[in-house]
Amino acid sequence: MKKLNLPLVLGAIIIAMIILLMIFPGAVTKVNPYGIQQIKAWTGEGGEFQLQSAPFPPSKDAVLGTDELGRDTLSFIVYGTKLTISLGLLVVLGRFLVALPVGMTAGFGSLVSRAIINQFNVIFSAIPALLVSLIILKLDFFVNLDKQHSILAFVLVLSFVGWSKLGLVIMERVQEILAKPFIKGEIAIGKS
Repeated sequence: MKKLNLPLVLGAIIIAMIILLMIFPGAVTKVNPYGIQQIKAWTGEGGEFQLQSAPFPPSKDAVLGTDELGRDTLSFIVYGTKLTISLGLLVVLGRFLVALPVGMTAGFGSLVSRAIINQFNVIFSAIPALLVSLIILKLDFFVNLDKQHSILAFVLVLSFVGWSKLGLVIMERVQEILAKPFIKGEIAIGKS
């Protein structure tokens, strides 16, 4: 009987919970994440008028409290999961779409593809890719974009600065497969 892989099971449960949270955010919170409440007013015990400005501490209405504009932190987190997971998947897909053809051609012996992969790895091992991404995305052109275009810019920039590590792995795997005896045997009998 196989032993239960506890980290795998826990990871699957966490991912399933995040996906459910992403699909049904209204089940956790009914508060609008963009609703602003900067001032709260009430009458105290002695009949005196009291005022409080945001950020508000945790309460039964806002379990995690609010930010400086009075927006509910829990609803921000819940509704933000959809955007975060979507961005992560798009960045992974973008990196894969760039790294796969370049890595495969480098693995088959293209010197240009190999040089491109090596240069990107040298550049982004000396300068962190996240730092370069932040510098690029803070340029005035990117800051002034609307939400849809800024998401696209974010995905493109992060894909551009991070694809080379995946490209290197793909190149090495292709080279390993091409060095296998069955490939050498096929080449020896005249196949391409």
